[in-house]
Amino acid sequence: MKEFKRVFTINPDYDTILWDNDGCAYPCYDDTLELCIDDDENYVTITIPGIYEWQQEFEHATDFAETKTTDGFDWAGWHKRGIEFAKRLREKLPSSCDLWYDAPYEDKSGKIKEKILVI
Repeated sequence: MKEFKRVFTINPDYDTILWDNDGCAYPCYDDTLELCIDDDENYVTITIPGIYEWQQEFEHATDFAETKTTDGFDWAGWHKRGIEFAKRLREKLPSSCDLWYDAPYEDKSGKIKEKILVI
C-alpha cells in the first residue's frame, strides 16, 4: 500500500488560509486551524497566535472581484510575518505532512517568486 502524505500550502484567499493536496480549503478563525492530516480523516487542532489577524489584513486590503490589493500594501513585511507563522505551524504538524508557503494570486509584487518548502 502506498504511503499517504498530506501536503498543505499556506496561500491565503477570501475566508481561507491553507489548502491541502486534495484542493480542500482550511479557514482560520480566532487563530485556530483544524486540519485533516491523513487519509483516515484524523484531524488536529492547531493554534497559531496572530495568524488570523495576518490573513484578515490581506483580506481587508483586497478586492477579490478585481483581484487587486490596495496600492502600497506592505507585501515584504506581510510575507515576512507569514513565513514566521508557517514555521510555527510546521513545528506543530506531524512529520508525515509537508508544508509550503506561497503568495496569494493577488500579489503582483514578485516578493515570493515560487513556493517555499517550510522545514
